[in-house]
Amino acid sequence: MKILKLYAWEKSFEQQILDIREKEIEQLKKSAYLLTVSAFNWFITPFLVALSIFGTYVLISPENVLDADKAFVGLALLNILRQPLTMLPSAVTLLIQSRVSIGRLTKFLCNDELSAENVDNLPASREAPHSISIKDGSFAWAREEEPFLKNVNLNVKTGSLTAVVGQIGAGKSSLVASMLGLMEKKSGAVEIRGSLAYVPQQAWIQNMTVKNNILFGRPFDHERYEKVLDVCALRTDLELLSAGDETEIGERGANLSGGQRQRISLARAVYSDADVILLDDPLSAVDAHVGKHIFEQAIGPKGLLRGKTRILVTHGITYLPQTDLIVVLDKGKLSEVGSYLQLLCNNGAFAEFLRLYFLEEQDKDEEDIDPEVQSVKEDLLQRAGSNHSSKRPSTTAMRRSSVESKIREAFNRTLSHVSSTNKGKEAPKKSTSKVEAKVETAAGKLVEEETAEIGNVKLSVYDTYFKNSTYSVAGGMAFAYALYNAFNIWSSFWLTSWTEDAGIPERNGTEWRDYRLGIYGLFGILQGVTITVAYFLLAYGQIMASRNLHKGLLHRIMRAPMSFFDTTPLGRVVNRFSKDVEIVDTVIPMNIEGIVYCLLAVVATLMVVSISTPIFAPVIVPLAVFYFLIQRFYIPSSRQLKRLEAVSRSPIYSHFQESVSGSSVILAARQGDRFILENEQRVDANNMSFYLNIVSNRYDSVL
Repeated sequence: MKILKLYAWEKSFEQQILDIREKEIEQLKKSAYLLTVSAFNWFITPFLVALSIFGTYVLISPENVLDADKAFVGLALLNILRQPLTMLPSAVTLLIQSRVSIGRLTKFLCNDELSAENVDNLPASREAPHSISIKDGSFAWAREEEPFLKNVNLNVKTGSLTAVVGQIGAGKSSLVASMLGLMEKKSGAVEIRGSLAYVPQQAWIQNMTVKNNILFGRPFDHERYEKVLDVCALRTDLELLSAGDETEIGERGANLSGGQRQRISLARAVYSDADVILLDDPLSAVDAHVGKHIFEQAIGPKGLLRGKTRILVTHGITYLPQTDLIVVLDKGKLSEVGSYLQLLCNNGAFAEFLRLYFLEEQDKDEEDIDPEVQSVKEDLLQRAGSNHSSKRPSTTAMRRSSVESKIREAFNRTLSHVSSTNKGKEAPKKSTSKVEAKVETAAGKLVEEETAEIGNVKLSVYDTYFKNSTYSVAGGMAFAYALYNAFNIWSSFWLTSWTEDAGIPERNGTEWRDYRLGIYGLFGILQGVTITVAYFLLAYGQIMASRNLHKGLLHRIMRAPMSFFDTTPLGRVVNRFSKDVEIVDTVIPMNIEGIVYCLLAVVATLMVVSISTPIFAPVIVPLAVFYFLIQRFYIPSSRQLKRLEAVSRSPIYSHFQESVSGSSVILAARQGDRFILENEQRVDANNMSFYLNIVSNRYDSVL
């Protein structure tokens, strides 16, 4: 969203989303109009069956006279079948929807999973010579793809610092992924000894406090925690935050800079005290002097992680002389493996890598290049470009120690100079997050908790819906339903009058019989027409409301300030655009139809019963009071349970998205069970409200 606002792309992306939504609306429209045709069949079929039975009976013989016993007993039997026959199409529709959903889930769940055999995880052992061992390894990103990494043979000594370098796309991150077991192993063997920690190239930050991000579910060790803050250069940043390390970080580290996110991600790995730590270019997002501090205090030979096996993917050549081993990748293959001096003297892929690096640096203005850095470049270019193969091995062996010493000294001078220079340049840059500081509260809370509304649904909510579906459409639908019920009542009265003709001989003739049968059939046709009009208007209003409400919601989201996205989890927004929009699309129209139909049907039934049996009228009042009292308890409870269910659904989406985006870190730390448990707890919290809502609904139905 920051990028959209920065480039003023809101209108463009809004239109793209609306175009996709319009395709969904087209499918919704087809479904709604198909429902209109189905509704005509549902409502007209029972009447047509009754008309066919009565018509066949009276037309088959002049002696067959339709009396009350035959007519209303037949109607009673047909009404017994009416409800299941009416529900059958709905059940078939739900069955089809369930089949489609199950098919999608089955396809997803049957996808290839990462094999546990990709990596052999062995216990840590100080006696083992190697913590990481890859033998004849070939790896691909999918089972059906050709291997990207081929013929990998690598042994990393326990407690060593290994750098992985190469051009863009050479396979550096892929090599780390193969160690994590994220790539499909086509051949060979991978052994990792001890626990793992992983720092991805793009920092993964959870929506929780800084402290909890670093702890990552591990017990709090105050002494180690303080050391981690120091070596990862987080102390100054915490002083700028409103509540220190108790400050809540927004989703994906919304209120932090890229460097701060990367350092917190690194601090999580350092605090884990894992035996093997995989670092995928973690210093690229931090300033030069901060990177030097982190390398010296945490990653380097004298850092907090000394004694741990470290794999460092890097583009910074200034760190290479201090590594124990350098792995050079080229087009998915290990082109060279050796120490810094060995690779420099080989004049191979590593020397070519250095030449390309320095040639890119030469494009800078001469005044921007420090003299000491320039001298180091010239020295390295000369050594990397010279043909060492022409020298005698004995001469190279004699000079190796002195050359290595000279190069290390030159690099140390360069690092010191860069550090002092950058410190002066970075002095004014104290605050890295300005907008975010405004939205943080004194307690360090950033994300606003979603709370359920209390009390009745405001009339403005109903007004908004009917305005978007247009009041005229809603009024027309209600009027069509009223006519349907009126014709239904008149058909019942007409049938009653017809049965009374059995006692009047002059009305048992053919002409009178045909007249009665024709009018009764006309009432059925009118019922079919009015119910079709009602469902057509319902479908039209449904489409209008779905289109307009989604458009308005999207328009406001696109124009919300960035502070809104800092304080609102993405799962909450997804919840609004998924489940809530689905309710607007399908559930609310059906509920409106059910309310109007049932209300008018109850009124019509009470009118018929009261007219035909006046003694029943006094009983209606106490029954109405009884049901009114029940609804006073049921409606508020059901409404609040629905609200709680909606509110508890957003954390599920947020946690799921967070878990998927950080799956590599979770897998490396072997904390999958903890995240699965957290997901189950959130689903259970949602199911509590959902289950209670269903139970209360059944209770009301029994009453």
